[in-house]
Amino acid sequence: MKHSVLLGALFVGIPMAIGGSLDPGAPPAPTMKTLSQVEPRVPVEALPGTGSALHVISSPGSYYLTANLAGVAGKSAIEITSSDVVLDLAGFSIVGTAGAFDGVVVTGVHQNVSIQNGTLRGWPDSAINLDNVTACHVAGILIDQSGRPGHPAILGGYSCVIEHSSVLNSADVGILVHWGGVVSHCTARANNTGIFAQENSTVRDSNVFESAFQGIVIQNQGLILNNTIRGGGIGIDAGTSVIVKDNSVREAGTGIYTEARGSSIEGNQLESNSIGVHVSGAFIGRGVRVQDNQIVNGGTGILIDAGATRNFVVRNTAWNNTTNYSVAAGNTVGPIVNMTAGGTIASTNPWANFSY
Repeated sequence: MKHSVLLGALFVGIPMAIGGSLDPGAPPAPTMKTLSQVEPRVPVEALPGTGSALHVISSPGSYYLTANLAGVAGKSAIEITSSDVVLDLAGFSIVGTAGAFDGVVVTGVHQNVSIQNGTLRGWPDSAINLDNVTACHVAGILIDQSGRPGHPAILGGYSCVIEHSSVLNSADVGILVHWGGVVSHCTARANNTGIFAQENSTVRDSNVFESAFQGIVIQNQGLILNNTIRGGGIGIDAGTSVIVKDNSVREAGTGIYTEARGSSIEGNQLESNSIGVHVSGAFIGRGVRVQDNQIVNGGTGILIDAGATRNFVVRNTAWNNTTNYSVAAGNTVGPIVNMTAGGTIASTNPWANFSY
């Protein structure tokens, strides 16, 4: 009883709180995201086509496949007529048919186009045609049985990066890029020519097998670095002022070939080729530096033709070739030290080449 009186006294004189209005004054704002906010990309299948393509991407943006796409005769599968486009194949396949055109083609002159993450197969022309695009990107793409003479399986544009992709069984070039291109971490197998790049391009860290004609070609002013090539008429074909470094080439007609000037062929491993390194006098074949290469088990290790002059040949090692060195007059050559009988190396010349 005393406790009740005390509690009552404590609350005497304390005003009671009065609640505010329960009227919100305005409708509540939405709290859920819209569908376009959840998936801002556009499904390709929702896009209309034309007489030349099943679907046309005509505006900048991000697009994706939701299912496999089958080609039809007389059309390309996807035509892009805009710059600033990302096309995600989302792991699906675009499959061509007889009489069809390109798998994905950009028409007109555009820039900033990216294609990624899927498979294209059986396209009579190019699987991916980015011929007139500047700053294009292809990644995570597998291409099989696409292309014909004059139509590479992947036709890249200018300053185009093609990476982490594979191209098989093309009757033309597997991967072609115009000037300023980069091809890296790719595989090209059983194509007429594996990878072809115009000037100021780089081809690196890629595998090229069983090309009918050439494995890797750069026309001028480029870098061919750390690739593995097996088979083909010519493993690597280098134009003017191309650096060819740290590659492995085996079982080709010619491992590394150049008939241009000013290139550097350095630190390559060449095995079981008919000719390891060939500097030809057919065109210019001048001012080429051949150094620190290992050439084994072939026909001719290093061949520099008559007419190819002012080339520089130093610090190479050639073993068990039919002819280890065949260098015409008019070239600068470090002394060739014959070690076929084995034993201790007596030469102290820092520019010496070795035959053993």
